[in-house]
Amino acid sequence: MHMKNQILGTICYFWRDVGTIPEILLAWKEPTSNAVARKIANMWNGYGGKAESTDSTWEDTCIRETCQESGVMMKTSDLTKMGIITYRQQGVPEFVCHIFISRTKDIDPRPTREMSKPTWFRVSDLPYSKMMNGDPLVLPAIICGLKVKGVITYDEHMEIVPSHTHIETVFSL
Repeated sequence: MHMKNQILGTICYFWRDVGTIPEILLAWKEPTSNAVARKIANMWNGYGGKAESTDSTWEDTCIRETCQESGVMMKTSDLTKMGIITYRQQGVPEFVCHIFISRTKDIDPRPTREMSKPTWFRVSDLPYSKMMNGDPLVLPAIICGLKVKGVITYDEHMEIVPSHTHIETVFSL
């Protein structure tokens, strides 16, 4: 599933409704020795990671990575694909990320070495200032039920390069 200078993977956002208020589960990305993952450490994020050769589908990658990082078991039918975003930064392999949401009921995520402090946030109170700079470009559309596709380009300081970033809503992925 890998191409030269490209990492393929997934991210999953758990979603629940508390009364009429939707919430998204995020966890704190812990520091790691992996050079690419270090760039997203010490931030709130969804669960996910790189595809492996044993993964047959993007859903397989999402289920495996989410279980490793949270202990939550899912089935393919628990996932809804909401986006494909390519993250770029000079000198780093681009990361093609397939984004899923899950409305899996009664989950009990556990903190892990990679992802700690699992916390439910109201969608109106997402901690964007402590998330990847590209998240505010993608999550609001997904929260509204729209599918997204595009490219987010970062400079060496992980700031967005607007002239090389574009996100669009699409009908299918």
